[in-house]
Amino acid sequence: MRELFAYVPYSVPLEKRLDVVNLALNCGFELYRERESDARFSFRLALGDARTGESGFDACGVPYVRGEIGGVLGLLRRLARRPGLLFGLMLSLALYFLLTGMVWEVRITSGSDIDEDTVLSELAEAGLYEGARLKTLDPDTLVSNFLLIDEEIAFASVHLNGTVAEVELIAKSRGEEPTPVPPPCNIVAARDAVVTDMTVFTGKQVVKPGQTVAAGDLLVSGVISDVGGTRFLPAAACVMGQVEDTLTAEVPLRTTGTYVTSTRPVSLSLTIFGHTLTFGDPSRAKCESGHRLYLWNTVRLPVYVSVGLSCETETREVTRSEEEAHRLAELELERKLDAALAGGTLLSSESVEEVSDGIYLRRMRVIYETNIAKSLAFETEEQ
Repeated sequence: MRELFAYVPYSVPLEKRLDVVNLALNCGFELYRERESDARFSFRLALGDARTGESGFDACGVPYVRGEIGGVLGLLRRLARRPGLLFGLMLSLALYFLLTGMVWEVRITSGSDIDEDTVLSELAEAGLYEGARLKTLDPDTLVSNFLLIDEEIAFASVHLNGTVAEVELIAKSRGEEPTPVPPPCNIVAARDAVVTDMTVFTGKQVVKPGQTVAAGDLLVSGVISDVGGTRFLPAAACVMGQVEDTLTAEVPLRTTGTYVTSTRPVSLSLTIFGHTLTFGDPSRAKCESGHRLYLWNTVRLPVYVSVGLSCETETREVTRSEEEAHRLAELELERKLDAALAGGTLLSSESVEEVSDGIYLRRMRVIYETNIAKSLAFETEEQ
């Protein structure tokens, strides 16, 4: 232990090794880390034995080479000669003990959909937030305060895992809301089509499969008249119809576009433990780039950096090739076809294209089968 606190390294000729060992036995001091290399004998003496050992070496005529003091005392002496390094070490230790005593991250887990921003603000009101001192946090008190604030939560638990506060939430189960009774309605055709199949759930069927209907024609009536009188029902049915349609996409071969020519930072926001410092003028920023800092890409730090950028733009005229216009028209037709099908089945399609007056025009004639049923409510007083 004395050697670890402070020691002095020595080196003597190898032939004087026996003299050094005998001197240590006679004077009562101990040799540490004895080594032989390059005709030299190296060893260490505790700092308290160094003066006695050197006096004995001089008396016995043993030439020696003394090194610098090592151990804890030697480290402190070397640090004292570098005040900047000593200050940095002390500052690092202070920051370590300060920051490891704070909450770096509040991590929320829940089996149901919750508004995390709302929950974080409620937890902060209860006393749990990034930057809160760990010694001042009592999980039971935090849970009690939070449950008083958020009445939608049935169960909550807080676990302090190092600098991470893990919060588990279970929301209250809500009873099934009563299904609202739909108003009386008819089923009409949403578009011109040939009816291919019908499944009526409620109401009176008016048309049959194979019949051609126009948009707005009555398919299923919600008015039922029988011996019991007249009843008004919310008609419901699935009416499949074969539809013929023409989809069009126009793409100009010449157009103007806005392009970003340069960007430069105009503001910097640094958020540490929920406190934000802003430099520059964020109002001049056109876009923002931000990221959370991590230590070794694994430990999430309570630091978020956001940079506001201003953009210089210019308007340019662009000339498209027919190949590019063709691709754009294909994408537009696919989007329109998906909207028209609405889950139906495409039966056939054929396309034509032409270029006229700087416009690339593509038409697609399609035949598809889809549900053409559309609910149309009515007022019972008018019946």
